[in-house]
Amino acid sequence: DEKINQEDTSYTEYEISRIWQQLLNTKNIGLDDDFFDLGGNSLLAIRLITDLNKKMQSNIDIGEIFRQRTIRLLAKYINKGDLSHFVSPFQVFNLRKPQKVFFFPPALAFGFVFGRLALELKNHEIIAFNYIHKKNTILEYAKIMQELQPSGNFIMAGFSSGGSLAFEVTKALEEQGREVSDIILLDSKMNKIADLLSDEQCSEIADSFLKDPRAEEYILGEEQKKLMWGTIKKCAKFIHSLENTGTIKTQIHLITSDNNHENPSRFKDWNDATEDVLKIYRGKGKHDEMLDPQNFEHNKNVFTSILGDLEV
Repeated sequence: DEKINQEDTSYTEYEISRIWQQLLNTKNIGLDDDFFDLGGNSLLAIRLITDLNKKMQSNIDIGEIFRQRTIRLLAKYINKGDLSHFVSPFQVFNLRKPQKVFFFPPALAFGFVFGRLALELKNHEIIAFNYIHKKNTILEYAKIMQELQPSGNFIMAGFSSGGSLAFEVTKALEEQGREVSDIILLDSKMNKIADLLSDEQCSEIADSFLKDPRAEEYILGEEQKKLMWGTIKKCAKFIHSLENTGTIKTQIHLITSDNNHENPSRFKDWNDATEDVLKIYRGKGKHDEMLDPQNFEHNKNVFTSILGDLEV
């Protein structure tokens, strides 16, 4: 790759390169080098986008660094001025790995909650879905998955109520003749009865998340905050309206939180929902803290072990 200097690059490329050099602690960067191949990770990506938005007076979504992974691509994106796509259907991590895993979000609506975990699952390409608000959301997810993986068995994962979403998408794919071999659930429960939420309740869920200190690193401005608030509201309303009925032909792996290590009714629900096998694993941490730093290593290792066994 050509290395960067001020004379042979655009202003945008040069300013991006300066930020990369500081974050990655190297000057040996080419216009077409991949940010993550150079040692970037989800935390550095957040710092990159924050610094870039301040420097360029832009409003770039954190997800763009996972799509525009080189200086050349990121500069073209900024110069094009096409910054309106805050919410894309999904984010991709560990591009071009042979086996894909499709992650479904909880009621908080966004795939970036899986960012750190995804980057640690280095042997798999991770497709982290955002909530997609469509006339038939379930069929839209199934359509995208078939486009991204035209053949072979699917592997899915879901956190919290994302498990209910993964279950419904699995049913849709099976009806279309595709096979889902495994679903990995991070402390999910089945929605056997729809829990219809009022607009006020959905607003409270969105408010609660955006006020959580853990959300601050993802919020880059008031406009983005408003978009996130609206998407979380829609996602919460949709997911709580799901009613999980019927069965699937998929092996289910359930990782439990400290809250649910001993929850026989939850185990029975998932066991009855599959014509295959339910496997239960002991996770670490309270339900909403399973991906927090103090519990991350343990739960990441459980994920890695499950995926490793599937490769055998």
